[in-house]
Amino acid sequence: MQPTPVFHGIIVVSLSLTPYLCASISSLGISMHELIASYLFQHKTCPLPGLGSLVITETAAVSNFSDQVITAPVPNIQFNAVESKADDFLGYLSGKTAKPLADCAASLQQFCAGLQKAAQSGNSILDGVGYFYIAGNGSLQFNQQALPEDFRPSIPAIRVIRANAEHNVLVGDKETTNTAMTDYFSEVPVTRSRWWIWAIVITALSAGLIMFYLTDPAGNIQFGNALKL
Repeated sequence: MQPTPVFHGIIVVSLSLTPYLCASISSLGISMHELIASYLFQHKTCPLPGLGSLVITETAAVSNFSDQVITAPVPNIQFNAVESKADDFLGYLSGKTAKPLADCAASLQQFCAGLQKAAQSGNSILDGVGYFYIAGNGSLQFNQQALPEDFRPSIPAIRVIRANAEHNVLVGDKETTNTAMTDYFSEVPVTRSRWWIWAIVITALSAGLIMFYLTDPAGNIQFGNALKL
């Protein structure tokens, strides 16, 4: 008996205990594990007759401007117990293995049955993708295998700031541009001329001085050659 392999610290069932998996692989002449993984990562979904389907959703890329890199999106593989049509996948298998569609369908069905049987005994590995297991409630569950860092490389991202480049900025709840804000803050406030106020003040002071000059100590206003009798 071959030694039981270990998958990330979890003891799993050896392929020697799953003849259905071995038969499926040998009948196609190429690893079914590789074919499923290749199809899944290319098409973001892969049907598994009798089990359900695997679906890939991706997180957004992460920008890290302090380290000047952008980290690639991380594929998140999820298992859906609802089965989907396998016509496209069978065509893919047939093209890769040069086998008739009927033979590919039988091999795929047998392989999936082997995954189900292995899961009943412990954990069944789908190389490069993850492993299936039976949960406490009796349902088939899936855990994704950690992807190598080379699968999602980071790329350099050096921020370039151009002195006169226009870009959008958000001011409060209003969207405007950096040039518009620069023009707004650089505007010289218009000073209104108030010369007429000073003209009135000067005229009033002049009139007061004239009245003071023409008024004698008794309070009489003198005009021309008027003399006091």
